[in-house]
Amino acid sequence: MIIDPELALKLRDAAAQTTQNEVIRFVSFDILGPPPEEIVLTPSSENWPEVVKKLSGLGVETWEASYSELNVLDGHGWSLTIQAAKISLQSSGSNAYPPNFEAVKEVIEGAAGRSDRIDPVPPKPPAEEKPTRFQGTVMLSADRPARDTHQIVEAIVE
Repeated sequence: MIIDPELALKLRDAAAQTTQNEVIRFVSFDILGPPPEEIVLTPSSENWPEVVKKLSGLGVETWEASYSELNVLDGHGWSLTIQAAKISLQSSGSNAYPPNFEAVKEVIEGAAGRSDRIDPVPPKPPAEEKPTRFQGTVMLSADRPARDTHQIVEAIVE
């Protein structure tokens, strides 16, 4: 097939113009923490088509423009802007999140090489285990009424 050279140049320029406007911008931050570091991905990013496909598969197109928990004044904020061939989105939130937020965050941070970042929210410590055995000596006096002895034994068993 023979393509007119002028048409080939116009197609190339149109493709370049389209990809110039495509971008993914993501920022996630603690409201009272240090200034956020924005992640910017462009079509020149190594895995751009893969990232856009994954984000589309996670349903980001259905996200609302804003998510907020009005009862919390500090905490966590985020913003996501996507301009791609098949996705156009601008969404942000404060202490509230759309469906699949964590999965979307992982995809973007992974594409930016930040998947090994430490989550600013420390994991909860494991629940304290209560002792299940008692080992020791309990001195009971014959002068105590049986009712008191029964309560002492119940306390030890609990």
